[in-house]
Amino acid sequence: MLIPRIFQAMNIYRIYKSENYAREDYASIGVVPWLKNYAKADACIECGVCEEHCPQHIEIRKQLKECHAALAG
Repeated sequence: MLIPRIFQAMNIYRIYKSENYAREDYASIGVVPWLKNYAKADACIECGVCEEHCPQHIEIRKQLKECHAALAG
């Protein structure tokens, strides 16, 4: 999974209101050659390891669910 890329797409969606671009960017994860080895937010198994390592103490599991709900549809 490519958490920073997913969050980047969500920031584009939220901050710049560029919904189509954000959704296209998110859709490219796992498809385009340079991102084909990565998965979208719905691949999260909710183990929490990412949150243990996050220096910003972000609730990553919760955010990934929100990202997928907004960007996959």
